[in-house]
Amino acid sequence: MTLDWCPGIREACGHWRDAPMLQHTFKALEDGLANQSDVTIDACKGLVECVCLVIIDELDDPQASLKPTESDPSLAKLLGVANRLLKHSDIRHRKFADLVKHHNEIADSLRVLRNEAGPASHGKDGFINTLSVYHQRAAVMSADAIVTFLHQAYLEAEKDLSNSREPYERFDRFHGL
Repeated sequence: MTLDWCPGIREACGHWRDAPMLQHTFKALEDGLANQSDVTIDACKGLVECVCLVIIDELDDPQASLKPTESDPSLAKLLGVANRLLKHSDIRHRKFADLVKHHNEIADSLRVLRNEAGPASHGKDGFINTLSVYHQRAAVMSADAIVTFLHQAYLEAEKDLSNSREPYERFDRFHGL
C-alpha cells in the first residue's frame, strides 16, 4: 500500500505542513504503509485525533470554549467538538446527522483496533500475529474518509484571524479588504 490509498490525509497533512506532530504521525503512516506494518493502525487513529485537535485549536472561541479540559479526552469527544465547531450540527438533514454519527463510531472502532492490535500503543505479547494488509487498508480508508470530511469542512469554515496559526499568506483575500 502507498499514500495513494489516503489522498485526503495526504492533502490535509500538506495543508498543515507546519504542524510538527501531525507531520510526525503522517510519517509513521507512510512508513507503516511502505512496510505493511501494523503501526499503520496506530498512525490512522493518531491522525484522526491530531486533525481534530488542530481544528479545535483553530476554530475554538476562547471566550466560549468547547475544547475539552481533561488531559486525555476520548476520540469521540474530540470528533464531536470538531464537528460542532465546523457547524455540522446546524445542518437539518437527518441522514447527514446519521453520517456524522457513523464517523464517530468508525473513529471509536479505530481506537479499539489500535488498542488491541497497534504495536506502538500499549504493550503487546511478542508472539501475537500481525494483522493482514486488508485490516490495515480498512483502517487507512476509514481514517481517510474522516480526515477528508473534517479537512474539507475546515477549509470552508470562517477563521478568527487573530487566533489562527495558519500562515499569513493563506488570508490574501482578507488583506485586500
